Amino acid sequence: MSAKSSEAGRTLVDAAVGRNVKLQRGAAGLSEGGLGRRIGVKLRQVLKYENGSDRIGVARLTQIAAALDVPVPLLFDGIASASPPVWPFASSPGVTGDPRSPLSRALATIADAEVRGSLTALVERIAAQNGYVRH
Repeated sequence: MSAKSSEAGRTLVDAAVGRNVKLQRGAAGLSEGGLGRRIGVKLRQVLKYENGSDRIGVARLTQIAAALDVPVPLLFDGIASASPPVWPFASSPGVTGDPRSPLSRALATIADAEVRGSLTALVERIAAQNGYVRH
């Protein structure tokens, strides 16, 4: 993957980390301003972090992870392909389609993508026995 993007100074990694921050902030039920207050920055700065226009330093990323109560590696999810992370069961309304659901939040805290995928597959197999059809 090329780390460069078409926008000067902005990389695909910055954008992916920003998307993950936004996703986890939403899962935590926090507004941009709420996250900003927790980490000591203005709402505008949080927006710049989330859209990838400002790179997040390691110290700040550690603060953000602590404020969101997630492990730091989770904020790097999807970096290999710079694709947005996908919530498990996103197509299952009322269960985990909402990233604030307890199951989604619990799965999101698991930093190891392989373990997260295995748990997702297990729950889908159990659900399939009860009529769940993956879309």
